[in-house]
Amino acid sequence: MVLEVRVNEVIPGWYGRNWAGGIPSWQNEKLGLIDSERLQVNWELDATTMTGSGIIGNQTFHVGLSPFMGGMGGCTS
Repeated sequence: MVLEVRVNEVIPGWYGRNWAGGIPSWQNEKLGLIDSERLQVNWELDATTMTGSGIIGNQTFHVGLSPFMGGMGGCTS
């Protein structure tokens, strides 16, 4: 038996969150952030303009969005 699933669009939600620094990981090691204070950035996402806005310190950043599906489903025996 086969189930086919088609995803026509990937539309981002209204928020996102990133963390960096403060803990040992290969990403933080590559960026030299292991010994730095842990940083959390909360993003407000706009699916109409495909942009995200986040604040770090006193500065607001705006970035373009490129949503992707990531992993979906899995094989079972």
